[in-house]
Amino acid sequence: MEKSVLYSAIATSIIMFICISSNSYSQSGNALDYDGSNDYANGSGISTSLTNITIEAWVYHRTLPASVQRYVTVGDEVAVIRHDGANQQGQLHFYIKTDDIFKSIRVNNAFQTGHWYHVAGTWDGTDMKLYLNGEEVGSSTPGGGLNAPDGNVQVSRPGEVMDGYIDEVRIWNDARTPEEIRAKMYKTLSCTETGLENYWMFSEASGSTAYDSAGTVNLTLHNMDDTDWVTSGAFSGPRNALDFDGTDDYVNVGNDNSLDIGNTLTIEAWIKPTTLSGRYGVFSTRFNNDAGSFQLEIGTGSGSTNRVAVSVPGAWVAQTNDNVISTGVWTHIAYTRSGTGPGTHTIYINGVAQALLLDANYTFINNSSDKVIGSGISGGQIFPGMIDEVRIWSDLRTATEIRENMCQTLLGSESDLAAYYRCDLDAGATLYDRSANSNNGTLNNMTDDDWVVSTAFNTWIGCSGTDWATVDNWSQGTSPDANTENVGIPNYTGANQPVMDGNYSCNNLIISAGSGLTINSGRILTVNGNAFSYGTQSGAGIVELT
Repeated sequence: MEKSVLYSAIATSIIMFICISSNSYSQSGNALDYDGSNDYANGSGISTSLTNITIEAWVYHRTLPASVQRYVTVGDEVAVIRHDGANQQGQLHFYIKTDDIFKSIRVNNAFQTGHWYHVAGTWDGTDMKLYLNGEEVGSSTPGGGLNAPDGNVQVSRPGEVMDGYIDEVRIWNDARTPEEIRAKMYKTLSCTETGLENYWMFSEASGSTAYDSAGTVNLTLHNMDDTDWVTSGAFSGPRNALDFDGTDDYVNVGNDNSLDIGNTLTIEAWIKPTTLSGRYGVFSTRFNNDAGSFQLEIGTGSGSTNRVAVSVPGAWVAQTNDNVISTGVWTHIAYTRSGTGPGTHTIYINGVAQALLLDANYTFINNSSDKVIGSGISGGQIFPGMIDEVRIWSDLRTATEIRENMCQTLLGSESDLAAYYRCDLDAGATLYDRSANSNNGTLNNMTDDDWVVSTAFNTWIGCSGTDWATVDNWSQGTSPDANTENVGIPNYTGANQPVMDGNYSCNNLIISAGSGLTINSGRILTVNGNAFSYGTQSGAGIVELT
């Protein structure tokens, strides 16, 4: 294919749109940036009658030195969670004080630099447990009763200062179960949750106070200024995906009324198949093959190759041409429908609407069968490969809405979002719905090994300046420079919009409305796939389409 070169006014010869978006998605707001030297925050007023406790936080290390970096300290070291590099670099350490004796759990090699981690420690009066990214990694039964806290709390600590970011600190008066931790770790809390004592979202953008959203213990920042409020990457970008074996793996997401989405709908997913030699379900209401049921699938379609299609009992209602998807490549697919007749179906591949070989009349009928991900009729047609970021909407998403948000995670509170599956856990048999509807799925014939690392897309965070090459600024912990990477530049990073002072490449590129990209003179960004700019692209450098 002949190359197209795009200058600051990106050429109209490719699919490129400049417009105003109707949706602006933020993630978890801000985080606090600790300098590893003398930054910390403290407050007083924590309950002094805690007998059970859970501490949670999201943390990100710039360095992992042979020294301690403190995350949260409750009540004169009554409960502490920290990095204990003095014992072993990269070690996660949770300890409590019972009957004036310290009781510890340590896990070696817990961290790498440049990545966000969720950490949690619990004590139920008998057992203490330690969690990393929602997975239990250590436990102990030390005996004794928790010392009474003195009412103080610290985030970071003088002499043991964090070098990196901390976000979403939560203190509970009970021991959260693994299921409770996993269900809430990627969601901003409502502050009405039973047992929640204190909750620091760190959503402030300036000032010397971090407010307690659940209690009254506001934190005072020390040796910190407005530059230490940075965009958080705690909830940003994909972490994991589900890996289906193509034999018997699938996820049953139930049959709640919120999944009765009728004939105006949108279904989205990121997929990475390992084979396309058969028919494979991505999302299906055809588990019992009821009249009016349907499924979004990939593979051979009605007898050809590498298609995306929508099938119904005894018929096909929408189908792409051949070879719109490939094996071993992360691809975003979306299916929208605005009614029951011809002309109501649209299938998008990486944000581009496809010509349809088939566009038929058919009425979808809501049924009482369970809905499934990664499977088709009667638990067959099992998907072979990875699926991530499944989104089910009860409305017609526009092309702009699909494109702007395919390379960033959602809040989960968006209007008409019937179900949202981030697939971002490390363990467990539950696929949590991050929408307001809690249509949690049950993994069938799958194990913890089927939670695998996802590289579906890489989202700009911009928490550490504007340099494209700075790894802190990206959700994957690496700056994009590969023809297979899908890059999203969202609009929630404020003034820290990326500046490129080198030559880089990517697959698909999406610049959201309100955001922008500057390419310095003499520099080239090579885009192997599609480029969509709803924001601005400036500078004397160029974007080159292959």
